[in-house]
Amino acid sequence: MLASLYGLTGLVLRDQSAVLELVFAAMLAAPLIWLSLTDLHGQEIPDLAALGIVVVACIVLVSQSTPIVPHLVAGLAILALFWALGEVYFRAKGHEALGIGDAKLFGAGIFLLGPPFIPDLVLLSSLGGLLVGGVSTLRTGIQPKGIPFGPFIAYAIFILFFIDPIFL
Repeated sequence: MLASLYGLTGLVLRDQSAVLELVFAAMLAAPLIWLSLTDLHGQEIPDLAALGIVVVACIVLVSQSTPIVPHLVAGLAILALFWALGEVYFRAKGHEALGIGDAKLFGAGIFLLGPPFIPDLVLLSSLGGLLVGGVSTLRTGIQPKGIPFGPFIAYAIFILFFIDPIFL
């Protein structure tokens, strides 16, 4: 089901003249779908999936002659910031809300997309999580204890791969 969602999204959002973009999107979809399924079933994001996104990012950036350093610095900064925020929350509340896997995924996504996409990625992935959490609460009358965030981050990365930053 996720593969169909990613495939349809790619077909709808792709640039009609860019065949290479679809190849890159297919390469990107593989680790994103894998990590989404893994996070949904075991609430853990595999490090190899984040590494797969980084590898795809390197291929994309080199093929487009895009300077890698600004992407790398932004990705590492987001990783560090979100890891720190998650750690502060954990120490204050005693339970995890934003795990290191989520922080790594945000970092890998920004490495791929670039610094201008930071607000877009945070907003789009958060809206997805809020929407699903809200619908789940409305359907069952019970607020879910924890919803894996990785699938929403992953799908936001995939969508943003095809479009320009919104908040420029």
